Formats: sequence, structure tokens, C-alpha cells
Amino acid sequence: MKTYTKPVVNFNKDGNTEDVKTLEDIDTKTLFRINPNYLLRQVADDYVIIPIDDELELSNAIMTPNRSAVFIWNEFLDANTIENVVKKALSKYDVSEETIRRDVRRFVFESLNKKIIEEVN
Repeated sequence: MKTYTKPVVNFNKDGNTEDVKTLEDIDTKTLFRINPNYLLRQVADDYVIIPIDDELELSNAIMTPNRSAVFIWNEFLDANTIENVVKKALSKYDVSEETIRRDVRRFVFESLNKKIIEEVN
């Protein structure tokens, strides 16, 4: 199994967004997916998230996710639930279910507030 590190996405710009939900309000069975106006690219050994729409709040931001965040990102490229991502992460990483569940929910929460991830109806 791979070593797990807390998923982190570093932003070079602070967004002035209002919280979409509180962390506790996020349903782990709701479908979410990455907003198609953001792309993940690998540059050498690092990754960057690139906004491709000038109208986005983070259009001038450079986001640098760590490898755990990249794993979660890739799981949400297609519509997926937090529950499914947690199960997949548990089979890949040596980490407690409590830790991965908390971190995936936090990733979704922060990404919803930045409009990087969206709820699928």
C-alpha cells in the first residue's frame, strides 16, 4: 500500500467566497464531480490545477495539489460519491477510515466553496 498524506491544495490567491455548506451538511452519498473548467496537469514531479475559463473566481490562481489530493481529484473526474472515494482510498492507502473520510469530506467541502467541484443532479 502507498503512504498516505493529508490531501492539500495550495492556492496562491484567497477567494472571497461564501461557504456553500458546512462540512457536516455534505452528504457522503451525493454525487460530485470536478468542474470541467479546471484541468489537472503534471509538470515534472509536481501537479498543477489550471482554470481554463476567465470568468472563474480563481482564473488567475495557481493551485498545487499533493499526491493524495490528486488521487481524490481523479476519483471525482467522473461523478462519484464521497463513500465510493473513501472505499477506494482505503484499498490504496495505509490510513484509518476515520482519517480518509474526514479528509475526503474536507476536500469536497473546500472544493465546493471554491467552485472547483460541483454537485451532480
